[in-house]
Amino acid sequence: MTTLQNNAESSDINSLLLNPQKQHVLIEFLVQYSSADVIDLAHLLAIPQEKLLDVQNQKDCLDPIESKKLVDYFCIWCGS
Repeated sequence: MTTLQNNAESSDINSLLLNPQKQHVLIEFLVQYSSADVIDLAHLLAIPQEKLLDVQNQKDCLDPIESKKLVDYFCIWCGS
């Protein structure tokens, strides 16, 4: 994979996570396909459970630091 492809994929992921209207998609994906539920994710990511639930229900959004934690966990979970 070239550097250009890596940068494009990274840009796509970052735009998804920093977009408040789309953060819930990644949380839903992890809850559906991993063994973690929202409570587990909150503990793993050190994000308050209530906030993660609000993001999942599209009532709140993650700040950039919380978004980075989520994308890092997703990349580890995917093995990328």
